[in-house]
Amino acid sequence: MVMHEATTPFSRLPFAQAANIWLESRGAEISGITFIDYAKWLKILNRTFGSRPLCEITIGEILAYRQERLKNAGPISVNHECGLLAQVLIRAGLWGEIEPGYKPLRKSTNTKPRPRLILLQGGKKFQS
Repeated sequence: MVMHEATTPFSRLPFAQAANIWLESRGAEISGITFIDYAKWLKILNRTFGSRPLCEITIGEILAYRQERLKNAGPISVNHECGLLAQVLIRAGLWGEIEPGYKPLRKSTNTKPRPRLILLQGGKKFQS
């Protein structure tokens, strides 16, 4: 098991506990609807990471979580969840080790070519 350098007590906390501390610290800075969204995403993240100490969460686990979540959620939702996970890991000083291996998902997983837009310009067809 790969562990990050746990330099603070916060980085050794289980994800669920650390995430609650992080969310409460943000409460005055965010809107009510954002708070509700964060709480919803944390509930989802807790299913996988809740009992894991922050310092034990790896890029491999994050990528596996992402692939599993894509079976039931779209890329935008998964990006929001992983972004929130990243914020908690940033607070713990652990994201720097993970970030090089992480790239957000494209907003659309639809690989079908988009139809070309045909505009009429001065009575002539113009294709983009």
